[in-house]
Amino acid sequence: MMQLAKFMGYSDQLDARVKSVYLITTLIVGTLLGWLALAVFVLHAYDAVPSSMAIIAAFLMVYGMLKQRYFFAAKSFLLLLSFTQMVVSIFIMLGTSGGVYNILYLMIPQAFMIYDLGVRRERLMIYFSIVCTVVLLFMSQLMTINPIVPIDASKAVVVQLATILTVTGIFSVVFFYFALQLSKYYARLKLASEVDSLTGLFNRRSFTETAAKRFYNGNTSPFALAVFDIDDFKHVNDTWGHPVGDIVLKEMASVIKNHLRTSDFFARIGGEEFALILDVGEIASTFKVLSHIKELVERTTFRAVTGEEIHVTISIGVVVYNQSIKDFDEMFRQVDFSLYHAKRNGKNRIEFYE
Repeated sequence: MMQLAKFMGYSDQLDARVKSVYLITTLIVGTLLGWLALAVFVLHAYDAVPSSMAIIAAFLMVYGMLKQRYFFAAKSFLLLLSFTQMVVSIFIMLGTSGGVYNILYLMIPQAFMIYDLGVRRERLMIYFSIVCTVVLLFMSQLMTINPIVPIDASKAVVVQLATILTVTGIFSVVFFYFALQLSKYYARLKLASEVDSLTGLFNRRSFTETAAKRFYNGNTSPFALAVFDIDDFKHVNDTWGHPVGDIVLKEMASVIKNHLRTSDFFARIGGEEFALILDVGEIASTFKVLSHIKELVERTTFRAVTGEEIHVTISIGVVVYNQSIKDFDEMFRQVDFSLYHAKRNGKNRIEFYE
């Protein structure tokens, strides 16, 4: 089905509601082809062929509208054709005696799926679909409509069940599609809440949760916590402007990230302040890793928009975990104290908590 929709112009870049029009149209066309086969080969209702072919051709026109980007027209045409198909399937083929006219209720969620409530004319079409559904249901209660296409009584149950299963099957797939879209949306929302938009690193919230888990889950492996910031970063912003400052932050984050292991956790926790969780338990190995990072930043040349070269340094405070540290808050206070001393003792240096 998706391959057929793609052949008809479907693209992953389209809006979710436009995607739903492609999906619903494709499902209905496939269903109508199945109905046509049922009418011809099982029911031998050959007089249903012209009307079925006309309705299928009408649904195919929706693809043409979508390709021409007449999205509102395509949505409206799809909704009207869906109403027509429902009426033909239920009232003409089965009549109200078929007992399946309540399937018309499914037209309302379809309208909500293909239209955008934020657009006035599309919102009006949703109201229109609700009114039409209520009117048709009301009429079905007042009138006895005999099927125009006669069906043998022995086969009526088969047709009735086929109608119910077909229509509910279509909407089950469509609802699954929207559930999938919703899960993707929440995944993107979750990512946005965990990642810093400027640097692409994890943000302070992610850092706090990750570091705290080391204690909540019972720490069994050694690790070190390092916090560093750019020395005299205010001077960069004041001299070249905040956009250049953002470039320095972004490029520095990228340089450091490319030289870390996949097991290391790197986050931006403030304006020019960053944090590292390293899976090392010895002061010597921790110092070696952080010295490399400090020298890497010092050697990197950043450029302003004017082409001027900018060089920055960082000061690092670090704590290596030990059993005397009760929780993350205590460890963070210690590393913050170490960073303070690194600044106070001349900057561009590494200070361990003692």
